[in-house]
Amino acid sequence: THTHTHSCNMASRLLATVSRIKNSAVLLPSLKSVEIGIPKRAPGASGLRNFIKEEVPVLRYHNPTVKFSLQAAPQSTLTVTKEDGQVVTIDAKDQPSRWILEKLQS
Repeated sequence: THTHTHSCNMASRLLATVSRIKNSAVLLPSLKSVEIGIPKRAPGASGLRNFIKEEVPVLRYHNPTVKFSLQAAPQSTLTVTKEDGQVVTIDAKDQPSRWILEKLQS
C-alpha cells in the first residue's frame, strides 16, 4: 500500500508537470541558443538552479529550435545568442527564476 501511494503521488506530480509544460507557452522567437553556466557550489545560484529545474523544460518544449546547454562555470550566467548573431550575457547571480525568464524574453 505504501508503494502504491508513492507511485500514485509520483504519477500525479508527473501529470501536473506535463500539464504545466504544455500550458505555459513562453515563446523565444528571436533566440538561437542559451548557454547556462552554473557554479558547482557557489552562493547565489539557487535562482538559476530553480530556473533550470522549472523553466528550462517548458522553454525547450515550446521552443524546439532554440538550443539550451548547461556547463560548469565560475559564475551564474546565461550566454544568449540571438538569431541576428548578437550575443548577450546575463548575470544571474542572486536573481530569482522569474527574473531570469523575464530577461530571456526581453
